Amino acid sequence: MILFIVVTRCNTEQLVLFAAITFLSLLYMMPFSYNGNKAKGLRNNFIFKNILLSLIWATSTVWFPLAGNENLGIGPELTFMFLRRFFFIYALATIYDIRDLKDDSKIGMQTIAIKLGVSGTKLLATASLLLFCTFIYVDPLFQTLKWNHFHTPCIFLLPSRYW
Repeated sequence: MILFIVVTRCNTEQLVLFAAITFLSLLYMMPFSYNGNKAKGLRNNFIFKNILLSLIWATSTVWFPLAGNENLGIGPELTFMFLRRFFFIYALATIYDIRDLKDDSKIGMQTIAIKLGVSGTKLLATASLLLFCTFIYVDPLFQTLKWNHFHTPCIFLLPSRYW
């Protein structure tokens, strides 16, 4: 951690955010022992797994680089960027659950793909991508730049072969 501080020259806000992201990452991946009982990491909880993964990635790629910058407040542009990143990563994470379905079921890990099935997981990933497209379309930055052609990816999602 000290090497990280020296190399990156982070400010206080970035260090606090880095510590929070690190803590959430450890909760995600680590099994813990508490009073002799072994508690599984949050990646074994099918609800929290993809949400936490998306939250960690979106926070570390949107809020962390800009933390402590007085010129950029937390405005609607950054909020929409965070939401877009969150829903895009969520869709990717659910699709990877489908890919890992056989291995996860062998070890008894509960994932969205196991609970909802392949079709339900694909539907959830598509819904997440539709939210991603929606946040592109209603983003105030794209409205002021007249980039209204960002609804095009949504059109390609509708007749998808997911079903």
